Amino acid sequence: MRHTVLFFILFFIPLSSAIAQESSFSFYTPVGKLNFPLSTDKVMIQFVEGVSYNDKAALLKRTSVLQPLDSSMLLSSPGLAVGILIPNMDADKVIKATKQLCKSEQVAFAVPFLRYRQSTEIALSGEINIRLRTQKGINHLRKYCGRLQLGDLSQNEYDPMVYHLEFRWKHSPLEAIEAANSLHQSGLVQFAEPAYYLSLKPFTTNDPLLNYQWGLHNTGSATQYYGIPGADISAFEAWNITTGSPNIKIAIIDEGVDLYHPDLIPNLVGGFDATGLGSNGHANSTDAHGTACAGIAAAAGNNGIGIAGIAYSSKIVPIRIAYQDGQGEWVTYTTWQANALNWAWQNGDADILSNSWGGSAPNFFIESAIDNALNYGRGGLGCPVLFSAGNENSTVTFPASYNGAIAVGATSYCDERKSPFSCDGEDWGSCYGLGLDVSAPGVKIMTTDISSWGGYDWGDYTGIFNGTSSACPAAAGTMALILSVNPSLTANQARQILESTCDKTGGYLYQENTPWQPNGSWSSELGYGRINAYQAVLAALNGGGSGCEPPSNIQVTNSAYSHCQLNWSAAPSATAYQTRIRATGNSEWVESPSYNIAEITWANLTPCAQYEVQVRSVCNNGQSNYSESAIVNTKGCNDPYCYSYGLAWNDWIEKVNLNNIDMVSGQDYGYANFTHLNAQIQKGSNTSIQLKAGTNGSFRNVYWRIWIDFNQDYDFDDAGEMVGQLEGSNSSTVNSVIFIPYHALSGSTRMRVSMSTDGFPAACETGGNREVEDYQVIIYGNSTNVDEAKTDGKMDLTIYPNPASDHTTVSFNLSKKDNINITIFDMQGRLLEQVQHEVLGAAGTQTVKLDLASYPKGVYMLKIGIGQQIMSKKMVIH
Repeated sequence: MRHTVLFFILFFIPLSSAIAQESSFSFYTPVGKLNFPLSTDKVMIQFVEGVSYNDKAALLKRTSVLQPLDSSMLLSSPGLAVGILIPNMDADKVIKATKQLCKSEQVAFAVPFLRYRQSTEIALSGEINIRLRTQKGINHLRKYCGRLQLGDLSQNEYDPMVYHLEFRWKHSPLEAIEAANSLHQSGLVQFAEPAYYLSLKPFTTNDPLLNYQWGLHNTGSATQYYGIPGADISAFEAWNITTGSPNIKIAIIDEGVDLYHPDLIPNLVGGFDATGLGSNGHANSTDAHGTACAGIAAAAGNNGIGIAGIAYSSKIVPIRIAYQDGQGEWVTYTTWQANALNWAWQNGDADILSNSWGGSAPNFFIESAIDNALNYGRGGLGCPVLFSAGNENSTVTFPASYNGAIAVGATSYCDERKSPFSCDGEDWGSCYGLGLDVSAPGVKIMTTDISSWGGYDWGDYTGIFNGTSSACPAAAGTMALILSVNPSLTANQARQILESTCDKTGGYLYQENTPWQPNGSWSSELGYGRINAYQAVLAALNGGGSGCEPPSNIQVTNSAYSHCQLNWSAAPSATAYQTRIRATGNSEWVESPSYNIAEITWANLTPCAQYEVQVRSVCNNGQSNYSESAIVNTKGCNDPYCYSYGLAWNDWIEKVNLNNIDMVSGQDYGYANFTHLNAQIQKGSNTSIQLKAGTNGSFRNVYWRIWIDFNQDYDFDDAGEMVGQLEGSNSSTVNSVIFIPYHALSGSTRMRVSMSTDGFPAACETGGNREVEDYQVIIYGNSTNVDEAKTDGKMDLTIYPNPASDHTTVSFNLSKKDNINITIFDMQGRLLEQVQHEVLGAAGTQTVKLDLASYPKGVYMLKIGIGQQIMSKKMVIH
């Protein structure tokens, strides 16, 4: 029977160190661990409060590698400066320059910028954003941070599950990367990531006015650039039904909105400045971007002036997350962005969140804030969250690429994807491909302009506002019309209406059953197509996706370490099904594409965890609500060995043959535990092993490694424990010989076989294209030169239970009454805890009970000292 397989990628297991090399730094993101090359153009500097401009200028001059200070380098909030480096700097000199700056008493910190996708630069602040799995975890987190002396914790104002760690760095905030990675790998938290400032380019290309608004009603006239008549969103037709409702609020999350613009004042409500500048959402005199976006969505109509917004009877919530620096680029901060998203629905009472920005690396905190809006906004119905897809003529940028967001691309007035070759002749392109959802007009858009000399034009309006920045508020305004006629719709239902009523324009190939796109036929150029406000409003009036029943009798048919399988009874009117999964206690769902079979396999789950899975029907007239949750408990809770698993959809371990182990397993969805099977092997012997790969895809090389835990310490880290490294094809058999050394301990132990198409795998690696199988080997025979059972007779140290969970007991012998010192280290050699204990009893066996509740799963080193005697043992916590 064929199974549909989904890959769950929200949760990660410890991988490698944060800093990959001196010129590149890496940390965990929602799409895995990403490398960020070091920029050699500029550095971020935080001066100590009270340092004068002249002193700042003198300090930069003394470095000899920074260009002279001018006022354009100084940022408004929070008192930072961007130092411009002289040309032809290499990475070593940049690092050296920041360290030199940090030594000055006038500098709080200095850090080089890092690059992402060429067009985006980030600068770490030293703050780490952390989200707990459950609120009870705060005590464990405080102990962990205190034990490693990481810094002070403070709770986020808008999301009580998020905490900010003010990391105590020695030289540079770059050191916060290693601390964030360590926390993320600890298992204590849902995520931990460094917060950073961004230098972004806004999503616009800068290349009696209603007649100029071709995106609302395109006549093909000269004032509308001779576009194709009807290449518009049919706003005039929609206005015959609704012009929006004053009860529906659109949050414009941007660089602020001109709160004194005459065409916006009637629709403005109280706003928020996440940058800390206290503007209530007002924009600086040179920050025109948010004002232009607000006008497209909801500028006042029928007031005798200017333009009309798409939902011109709805309200605007102005929210500021950025401002322009002296070079015309955005300065923003990941924490500002997430706080703004959370404030919008919690405090601003917004119904729709419009975001004409993006381009940063995937970010856990921002994803979490989007999910909060989707799950809890509008009294639990959820707030639709829209983002500009990007103007790079490439793949969709983050956050638009996040599954919970609606990614909006741009069309020209000829009803085609805006590209460098579209009819308007402008040299930029809307992002497209995987993750794009809908498109809207985005070229030469007439809209409100900031009322000052710093806008796009001289007056209060501009006709040259371009980019997916203009397309996003057009879609948001259309969403406001949808909710104005049917405010009881959930965010998912409103999204389904917006996407399923798009016009299939441009002559592109629109295909049904595209993965992750359940709401009709989809194209890589325009997503579901160009939005149609009239058809969307009609669909909302008719109830949207009602009349479609969810499936019933959901059964968990198989649950393993890292995957689970489910099936269900078919629903009467369903043409396909969509599932979603999340770890119990978390708000974030991962949704599947639509499939026309009543079964699914979710892979890449975390072992020893609980998940809930829900299923909904996809029907011709919409989609049902999700079903009640089915609970899945993955296996592996009492396994002391590190977890290792992957995706392994196209290639897998087909067969393992070692002595009396002859296992033909086939597809195991990333991991299988076969330790009920064993092979007996004698010390000093050479034993043949045969491995075979299986595939249902095209030819690829595969890479094998084999480990045996010879000293039975529950890891594969010791010298000589990797006993095989082989390479072959994904449909071939490879052979090797394993040698069992004389010093190996007798008895049962673990053998791990790992196969990957990404290169030679590590013993504890997760994710990627790999499959892992564990077996039991029983080693027998005599040692030639070691006594494998030997212990220090004077101390006779034992730890039990080991592996342990909440507590363990240390037992040892004393020849006389004495003080003892017990210390616990992690496997990187960092001291975690020191226990001093005065033994009051007589000589003989003594015990000390240790509380391990605050320790994450892993392997630790316990050392005990009595006088001059010191002995160490590994301790496993599961």
